Amino acid sequence: VAPVAYAVPAPLPGPSIPLPIIVLACFFLLSSVSVFFIFFTHMPAMFFGHAFTGLTGSVIYASWCLLYAIAGVGMLKRVSWTYSVAIALQVVGIVSGIMTLLNPNFDNLMRRAMSAMSVAPPEMYQMPSMAHLRGFSFMGLLFPLAILGLLVYYRPQFLQSTQRASVALS
Repeated sequence: VAPVAYAVPAPLPGPSIPLPIIVLACFFLLSSVSVFFIFFTHMPAMFFGHAFTGLTGSVIYASWCLLYAIAGVGMLKRVSWTYSVAIALQVVGIVSGIMTLLNPNFDNLMRRAMSAMSVAPPEMYQMPSMAHLRGFSFMGLLFPLAILGLLVYYRPQFLQSTQRASVALS
């Protein structure tokens, strides 16, 4: 009996995708799936200082899901333009968050959003803790800022890996 030769696929030449970007791409994919749970909570979509409900809010959430999925899959497949999509998502999210937090009607928006979700009795929304919500929400912007920092820092390495992958495939 002759020995059987196994073909081992050769790795793509050059640098691979940086590990933090792989983790981030997987996070984007998980986020795009988990955002669908928001539909069940009836949470309004907060976008540039406005609360959108109903079909408009659903379209906004579905668009975010789709764009995050495109960015995640594309980054894992080394598609260079999807990296720009990921950066744009973070920038739009940060600007939208800042505009929402600086909206003079922020407290009313949050009360409406919380009552639409029916997470607590309406009298809870009048408590002094609501005054601290804006500050905690500003701290919540640190996460997309950190993601944006990672994306900007690893952009040259990612683009180099996409160029090497396209050369290897041609």
